[in-house]
Amino acid sequence: MRADLLAYRGERGGGIGRIQGQPRWPHPFGTLYRTQLWSKRTYLSHAGVRQALQAPIGVNLSRMLVTAGLFGDVENTPMAVLGKVHQPLLAVFAEHDRSTPPGESMRLFREALDRGGSTAYTLRVIRGFALGYPDAVSRWIAGLADGPPTASSDPPPVQTLTSEPVRPPAWYESVGLQLTLLTVMLLAFAGFLIRGLFRGLRRGPKSLRRLTGLMALGGLVTVLGTLTYLFWIIATGATSVGSTVLGRPSLWLLLQVGAVGVIAAGAVIAVRRRESGGGLRLGLLAAGGMVFVPWAAYWGLLTP
Repeated sequence: MRADLLAYRGERGGGIGRIQGQPRWPHPFGTLYRTQLWSKRTYLSHAGVRQALQAPIGVNLSRMLVTAGLFGDVENTPMAVLGKVHQPLLAVFAEHDRSTPPGESMRLFREALDRGGSTAYTLRVIRGFALGYPDAVSRWIAGLADGPPTASSDPPPVQTLTSEPVRPPAWYESVGLQLTLLTVMLLAFAGFLIRGLFRGLRRGPKSLRRLTGLMALGGLVTVLGTLTYLFWIIATGATSVGSTVLGRPSLWLLLQVGAVGVIAAGAVIAVRRRESGGGLRLGLLAAGGMVFVPWAAYWGLLTP
């Protein structure tokens, strides 16, 4: 391959091709990060997840991990380098791409290339499925034998969702605070069960003892289940979300039912606490329940 005709060289990661030698964006919420969050929202929307749940399920945890420095290559942005490309360049976009926003990406490519004075670029859209990709690339390469192409671009494809600027996490979204809340809940629910949940409330009615046990067990399962599901969404990019029920994934619906059950049980226990004579263990369980309510609300477990 002739180096003087090589306009693009790099690796593909997270739906973005990274141009080698390109500078990093000084802001932690750069192009790659914004694209990946758009991709998760697009896959969730395509699966039938309602809009109000897309951020809690597909966005919030990623934002926290980026802030903690645990999300790689988030400062990647190709715009500065694209403006310096003057060799013949072919960029191919898929009409129904769910990894990158095709319409926005195509407009940004054209703006950057025009701003840099490039006159030999070709921007193509593969309509429908990507069956025409090899043919489009081979024809373009063969055409270079006749000289550099003139600048041309297909109309940008229509997107069902538009990518959004990503705001930095609020104070209540800090990793430290979220880990503290998790610690309190896990100690409260697991500790209550491990240290003899029923024996610790001998003085109370049997129905109340059972209810405290169910609350502790339900809280533990819901918290751990929610964490597992959210990390699974990150690991898969939300590509494996199956059928939905009432605008939410079936597993998420089960977690929501569990969350409502924990809160309802906590309310009943709070009303009937005098019947049990109180106690340290019951107070610990109550503390876990109070922390659980705002935590569950933030993560969308109480979203109708």
